[in-house]
Amino acid sequence: MIRWFPKTKLGKISLLLVIISIVIFYLQYWLGMLFPNPEPLIGLDLLIRIIPGFAGITTICVSGVTSIISIIKKKDKAILLFISTIIGLLGFVVILGELLIPH
Repeated sequence: MIRWFPKTKLGKISLLLVIISIVIFYLQYWLGMLFPNPEPLIGLDLLIRIIPGFAGITTICVSGVTSIISIIKKKDKAILLFISTIIGLLGFVVILGELLIPH
């Protein structure tokens, strides 16, 4: 039977990690709005932009892995868990795009 919310502990952790990553990206957006871009990005200005983005993409990828483990190993079938898996896989696509395609 497919439910909306996951029943296993691992599935609930995966859903929580997706919510945390959304909050981190929202925080990164507002930090970027508070501190305008200096011409050469140096020091604290660079860290304000890099650290939340890195933390957000890391939590998205960890969420994707935990949701895949929850679906395959624990046999948890929840709609939000499948959505979490798709978001996690998109996180890995973003990392591959950043590594393979230069700006």
